[in-house]
Amino acid sequence: MESLKYLVVISAVMVSGCSTVAPQYQASFENTQVLKNNSANKVAVSEFQAADEKVNHLTIRGGNFSAPTNGSYVEYLKKALEQELYDANRLADDSDVTIGGTLLENEIDASGFTTGVAHVKAEFTVKDSTKTRYQKLHSADIQWPSNLVGAIAIPRAIQEYPRVFSELLGKLYADTEFLEALK
Repeated sequence: MESLKYLVVISAVMVSGCSTVAPQYQASFENTQVLKNNSANKVAVSEFQAADEKVNHLTIRGGNFSAPTNGSYVEYLKKALEQELYDANRLADDSDVTIGGTLLENEIDASGFTTGVAHVKAEFTVKDSTKTRYQKLHSADIQWPSNLVGAIAIPRAIQEYPRVFSELLGKLYADTEFLEALK
């Protein structure tokens, strides 16, 4: 029994001291299909910014959880948008119509014994050379089955996390005002 306690303490120390990197974003087939079917124009992706630096600093059960894009979840969001526009054949760096924004909230919580959660919120802006065509907040929340055991809960949280960005972009593309602003 004493060795079991020792093993649990060592495991907790090892897990809390670890640093992991989020998986690269994989474009959602559903999202790219919406873009293909509802927008004929090509757009450029402009700058994204952070509302504050805490959106770029996440932890999972005490261990750092970094973005694969220079440690920046703002850049992660920008690259996710670019990837989906590219896959839908709607990305053109020289377009007068640009999409930018601000990452306002970014959270992950895998501390629950049965459920993990993630939340993101961003403001998206579509502009052309003369005016702002669209500016609106969108947010997304996801859940997944978690576990008391960190060796199960942490990898599951890492695997599920990109889905919150897919949900966020899906909500953006479902907004008819956004699609209209791309025209």
